[in-house]
Amino acid sequence: MASNEQLSQFPPTHIVLGGMDPLRDDGMMLVDRLVRAGASVRVTEIEMMPHGFLNYKMPFGQGMKEAEAAIDKTTEILSTFLAPIQE
Repeated sequence: MASNEQLSQFPPTHIVLGGMDPLRDDGMMLVDRLVRAGASVRVTEIEMMPHGFLNYKMPFGQGMKEAEAAIDKTTEILSTFLAPIQE
């Protein structure tokens, strides 16, 4: 398990959780440990979604609205983290 010192050195982190993911509580424990270590953390939780929901596709190739929203949010957050590097 990572030490608090190691966690404090994490880069800005975005964690996406499915509300029905059996690993959701583990994800929240990681969020809590990162916050207590002083790391910058953002969390997006999508209610009623199972583990791996970002990989799910609806029939006929239509993506799930929730998965697309989580991907859009992640893209937005990554853009803010990367903007200073691109300047």
